[in-house]
Amino acid sequence: MSKLNRVYWGFLFGIVFPVLFGCMFLYVLKERNYMNFASVFRQVMGSGQMLFKWFIVSITPNLFSLFVAYKKELWRLCSGFISATLIYFMVAIILM
Repeated sequence: MSKLNRVYWGFLFGIVFPVLFGCMFLYVLKERNYMNFASVFRQVMGSGQMLFKWFIVSITPNLFSLFVAYKKELWRLCSGFISATLIYFMVAIILM
């Protein structure tokens, strides 16, 4: 676990998790509305309010991962998750 307790691992995971989760969210949204992925993606990227909501939903795995790292006392990993999450929050606020 000591190899995982690095700031750069937390930052890398914190940047990658929301992108993967956001794509999965859009894929599920596509399946629900019977639309193709490109049209759903265009709809989300075209609307500022929808993009803000998508960013907030995408950050959810970061917060869960941060909680798990906090409980396991991986403080450096936590700081990487926090810095990546703050970047996503700033982008979401700018797009709001």
